Amino acid sequence: MENDRTHQNISVSVIIPVYNTGIYLEEAIGSITAQSLGNIEIITIDDGSTDNSPEILQKLRDKDDRIKIYTQSNQGPSEARNYGIKEASGDYILFLDSDDMLQNDTIDKCYKQCINNDLDFCTFDAESFIDGDLSSPPILTYDRSKCLLPNHLYSGIEAFKLLIDYEVYTPSPCLLMIKRKFLLSNNLFFLKGIIHEDQLFTTTLYLRANRIIYYPHILYKRRLRCNSIMTSVFSWRNVSSYLKVTDEIKEIQITTDKSVSNTIDLYLTQMLNAVAYNAHVLPIKERIKLFKVLTSGIYRKYISNRSRVILLFKKHLKPQ
Repeated sequence: MENDRTHQNISVSVIIPVYNTGIYLEEAIGSITAQSLGNIEIITIDDGSTDNSPEILQKLRDKDDRIKIYTQSNQGPSEARNYGIKEASGDYILFLDSDDMLQNDTIDKCYKQCINNDLDFCTFDAESFIDGDLSSPPILTYDRSKCLLPNHLYSGIEAFKLLIDYEVYTPSPCLLMIKRKFLLSNNLFFLKGIIHEDQLFTTTLYLRANRIIYYPHILYKRRLRCNSIMTSVFSWRNVSSYLKVTDEIKEIQITTDKSVSNTIDLYLTQMLNAVAYNAHVLPIKERIKLFKVLTSGIYRKYISNRSRVILLFKKHLKPQ
């Protein structure tokens, strides 16, 4: 049910899941409180932190009453973001990871795009930076300027096709400012109980949206650090989550026309071949198990022969 708080006239709700990131919170939330658009609310969801995150949040809340603090037992970012969506009252929603930051004026610039063009969502670019001693950081692409026209009105499917064709699609929900009523009317929330939930959420968002614009500026600063979900060692949990995402996207695919279905096939091909490559670090028994899964049923047509060979035979050297 929609949370009816329109009398508050909140322009943007910033949703920040928090779990043991106390060391980064002042910088992350400070990048929001310093935004030029002041008519915002900052919804923080403490997901069962065991560090000093609750105390930091309260200290920040004492300085700025736009900050709201909610708590839940540790359930993961999906449930934390869903909590935030349900509590939000802004016209638009923006997600921030609690160790990342926004550039100045991000919210004002994107909100104007959204309001002036009645957008379902606006998307923008990001850059990553390494914090600390992180060996072999992931290679991330957040520049979509070579395939999307700036400030051009697309349907979500049109933009999705271009991003997949150019192999620069990123599922991060943090690079989106999304109309709250659009999320609620489509009952679009994050699937709980998995990681890589962004893959499903953002793909569904693109497939359902009618009005989107790409704002070609680097507005988001993503921190790459040790002991985060993004940089953790690839495990069977990653595998099972990607397979669940594939199953869910296949259910959506049934309702699409041939052109969109072909694009979804290309996306699943890119995603599952990346899974097969990353899975070469798994123990051999798990690699054989995954090989059997990926070469049967609905997954079979997506996996290249090269990926099958890499999965079974590529050697993984443990760091010294």
